[in-house]
Amino acid sequence: MFLGDIMNNIKAIFLDIDGTMTNHLEIISSSLINILNELKRNNIRVIITTGRNFIYTKNFVEKIGIKDIIISNNGATIYDLEHSKLILNKYLEDQDLIKIYDYCSKHDCKLTLHTLENNIEVLNKDDIVKNVTSVTITSNNYERMQIMESLFLDKIPNVKIVNSSKALVEKHFKKGDIYFHDVAAFNVSKGNGILEVQDYLNIESINSLCVGDSDNDISMTYVCDYSYAMGNATNSLKELSSGVLKSIEDDGLYLFLKDYIDNYISLN
Repeated sequence: MFLGDIMNNIKAIFLDIDGTMTNHLEIISSSLINILNELKRNNIRVIITTGRNFIYTKNFVEKIGIKDIIISNNGATIYDLEHSKLILNKYLEDQDLIKIYDYCSKHDCKLTLHTLENNIEVLNKDDIVKNVTSVTITSNNYERMQIMESLFLDKIPNVKIVNSSKALVEKHFKKGDIYFHDVAAFNVSKGNGILEVQDYLNIESINSLCVGDSDNDISMTYVCDYSYAMGNATNSLKELSSGVLKSIEDDGLYLFLKDYIDNYISLN
């Protein structure tokens, strides 16, 4: 599966969580945890790169024992856990938060704010706080959620939807389902987050490998020379990736990394 000596360049592996490391029940296999720790023992950085909020991501990383840099909030927050150092935190402007709140209130959407310390469900305008890195909008109104991105471009140009339910991306409507959008500052993306980490670690795209499953992972493929999509990934991501792995339900990431360790690390 690997390309001989060029894999000697890999110094950091950037991994999405949902649909890549964890299944639909949010479970990560013990075999994958063991492989990730083996990579760390072989001096390969394992950097979680997720749309999840900082608190969730920090707890997840501590649970699996990978104490390294984390990229959360789709790249809005970057934190070095090993050295307790905040590398990057891009905030949403207060006036944009008020506009988002007004929109959600008008259209019966639930709004949650994410900071480094808290995840706050907004019930009224007084719940809006400072230092918000991203927000999550949820609703069961499929049509409303589908048109939201174009409305943001017109009404709140300083923000953008950086991640959405895969059902929205692939246009799969199911009655009763709850859909989400993650919203952050306009220049936020996982790819830009990886660029910050590459500068921080003094590595380049040729030293970087990424794996994901959704459209918010597409920007990672632009800044990592080796990019892989899960078998359960969106078609857009598969088309732009170096290769396609087996699905999360078939332990695709575990098998991929085990193959790397068995056929590359063990021979060097």
